[in-house]
Amino acid sequence: MSDYDPYNSDPLALVICIDLGKSTNKVTYSVKPKWSKKLLLVEPEVATLAPERISSLSGANCRPIDDAWCEFEDGSGMAFGLLATKKSHQLQSVNAKKELKFEKGALRVFAIISAIAQEEKLGRRFFEHQTGNEFIGVKVALSVLLPLSEYYSHRDALRAELEKLKEGTLKFRGTKYGIRFDTLDIKPEAAGLLMIRQAESSKAPFRQKNLLCLLMGHYNITGILYQRGQIVRKDCPSLGFHQVVDSVVNSTCLDSTNVSEARLSEAIYLGAAKPKLIRGFLIKMFTDEASLDLEQSKILKAIEQAKKEYWSKIRHWLIGLVEEDLGILEEVLISGGASELFSTELKEFFTGNSEATVVFNGGRRTKSAIQKSFALKGNTGQIARLVDCFGIHQALLEKVVKSEEVAN
Repeated sequence: MSDYDPYNSDPLALVICIDLGKSTNKVTYSVKPKWSKKLLLVEPEVATLAPERISSLSGANCRPIDDAWCEFEDGSGMAFGLLATKKSHQLQSVNAKKELKFEKGALRVFAIISAIAQEEKLGRRFFEHQTGNEFIGVKVALSVLLPLSEYYSHRDALRAELEKLKEGTLKFRGTKYGIRFDTLDIKPEAAGLLMIRQAESSKAPFRQKNLLCLLMGHYNITGILYQRGQIVRKDCPSLGFHQVVDSVVNSTCLDSTNVSEARLSEAIYLGAAKPKLIRGFLIKMFTDEASLDLEQSKILKAIEQAKKEYWSKIRHWLIGLVEEDLGILEEVLISGGASELFSTELKEFFTGNSEATVVFNGGRRTKSAIQKSFALKGNTGQIARLVDCFGIHQALLEKVVKSEEVAN
């Protein structure tokens, strides 16, 4: 009898970090043999699929992630990302703003990993592979990021749902997949930002510093105050950039129904830098150029006003978070998409009220590494969104590579 145990002996196929987001799911991953870093950005929308709709789906000309749908054992299913967004008029959307990120998190993870398996042609061992009655799926090293507000209360629930993926009961685009976890980490947002700085400051007395981690996302904003290695204060309110988006939508003619959250947010985020993105939302409402110009101008003014009001909220929240410890801060680590819009205000706030060194997006070395890895030269807004995910992925990949070197 052979001693070969495929469950434990199969080689690791994929190293991946997934930052579940309400405007975009950020995914960085690596596959053998080179383990080079790759990037995947996935719309957050999901939609239910009735059994009769599944048989009509076909996306032969699409990348798997752009034609992402899964089928449950009862014949019903779920569409993800671009497919759910573009067919929202035909499907029942279930992407509610108030839905927590961990909800349907395991299904999103399943769709993303399965799409990568098909795109990267990782081999049949990834799917429909049977040994007796046991389903054997791909071996993955995975990290998933959750907001602090969900991490402590819902990480165990997400982990339990993720563990079920090894059973191989779900189909992705008609093919049954199973996923096994060589590593399964669920980490709080901002963990990657801190890990990057720890790695860069390994020779310095890092644990003796008073520092603040600040991650400004689309829905949540995370602040963690450390003193000599201890967390002394943390907060994660729903004070993200969505508040700017909501303010603009509520004060203008923009219609947020049946529109991708990611596209609308991008148009408002870029504002005057790319006004034609705003114009694209208006052209179906107005037939003459004068009205188009007028409404576009109104929206751009509303964006600037919303940004001023938003910064006022952020400043008030920061004062409440750091309190009397503001003056003794030595270092402030800042990242997240919204931080780019308010980099001047943030730097003035901290340097004007403390002696702290302010480090954006992990520092120059990290920004350069992200640019090089994902061909994002000059795209600082996108880099800011990826730093946290990149930091976790980098640490996980180094651990995997080191383990392989020891084994060999």
